[in-house]
Amino acid sequence: GPARAAALREQIELAWCVHNPARFAADEPIALEADVKNVGELLVKVFRIDPLAYFQHHRRDLDASLDLDGLAASHEQVLRYPEPAIRRVRRRIELPACARPGTYVIDLIGNGTSSRAVVHKGRLRHVMRTGAAGHVITIFDDDARPRPDARAWIGDREYVPDERGAVVVPFSTSPSRTPMLLSAGDVATVAYVELVAETSELGLALALDRQGLTAGRTARAIARLALAIGGALKLVNKDVAVA
Repeated sequence: GPARAAALREQIELAWCVHNPARFAADEPIALEADVKNVGELLVKVFRIDPLAYFQHHRRDLDASLDLDGLAASHEQVLRYPEPAIRRVRRRIELPACARPGTYVIDLIGNGTSSRAVVHKGRLRHVMRTGAAGHVITIFDDDARPRPDARAWIGDREYVPDERGAVVVPFSTSPSRTPMLLSAGDVATVAYVELVAETSELGLALALDRQGLTAGRTARAIARLALAIGGALKLVNKDVAVA
C-alpha cells in the first residue's frame, strides 16, 4: 500500500558488504564494496591507525569499536549519487589513500547513518620453537620471507632480533596463551604465542658391551647424558669407565 511504499522509499541503508576482505597484501590496491540506499551524498573518511599504541593500551587486535572522537582523518572524499531513494545500489569504493602498508579504519557517513570497516594492508607471520634460553621466534612476511628487522612486543616489553634474525623471549613465570604484536616497518600484526615455564630434566643412559663385563675388573662404557630445558633437548656422549 502507499504507506508501506513511502516507508520503503524513506528507509536509509548504508553498510559495508560482508564479503569484503579484512586483509590485503602490502602492494595490493584496496577497494571495498558497500550497499547504499537513500544516500545522495556519501562521505568517506580514512584513518591511519598506529597499531602499536592501540596494542599497548588494549592488548588486542584493532576492531571497529575504536573511539575516533578527536582524531582527524588522514583523507576524506565526498561521493554523490543520482539514483532514486527507493533503489539500493552496490557501490565499489576505491581507496587510493590506503596505498602504504598499515592499518586503516574507513568510515562511511551519509544521511545520518554510518558504517565502519577495519582493513590491514600487509601481514606478518611467525614460527616458534623452544630453546635453552626461552622461546625462539622467527618472523616472516606475506611471501614467507624472513624479516630479520621485525620486532615483537609482549605487554609493554619490546624484543629485538639477535644476529641470526631470531627473537628470543624468556620463559614465563605464568604460562598462558598471550597476545603478541609483530612489527616491521609499516606492517604490524597481532598474533598469539603459548608461553611456557622453564623446566629441567636430566637423564643418563649407559651402553655396555656384555663381553666386557668381568667380575672384579673395570669395563668401558658409553654414557649418554640428556639435558632438557623447557622442552629443548641437548645430548652429550662420553666414554667412561665403570667399576
